[in-house]
Amino acid sequence: MNYEIIFKQEFENIMNKYDMRYLNVDNNEFAIVGRDFALIFTIHLDDIFISYVMRNSHGELEIYDFDSFIVEKFNAIDRENIKKTNIVEERVKNGLKIIARGLSNHWDGLMKGDKNWVEDYLVYPLAGKPRKADKKIIDIIGI
Repeated sequence: MNYEIIFKQEFENIMNKYDMRYLNVDNNEFAIVGRDFALIFTIHLDDIFISYVMRNSHGELEIYDFDSFIVEKFNAIDRENIKKTNIVEERVKNGLKIIARGLSNHWDGLMKGDKNWVEDYLVYPLAGKPRKADKKIIDIIGI
């Protein structure tokens, strides 16, 4: 399945709205890059994982795994007209559509580069510690 085509279709409006660019990170791993940050989307089977990449105070790229943090704010409006399906490709397409809507509807500041969300993330019960980006991410994203 070519998730790259589906990803680009679902995120085209977001990339235009927030003046972001698209990068192919790896097979089934895609990024949208904004001003001083990137969002990486990893598709595995029918799950979609979202990471946020930004520079820390030492100038190193750090990765926050925060898919559960951001989707917690999503609601029924983000899920409107989504049909249930048992086909993996359709479930991924539905998931990407919901994520694109949710980011646009609830995370406008984050998408514009605002970092105020980090304070809330650090006290979020499911938050993990940020990790340093590996060389592949640094070379590809290179914010």
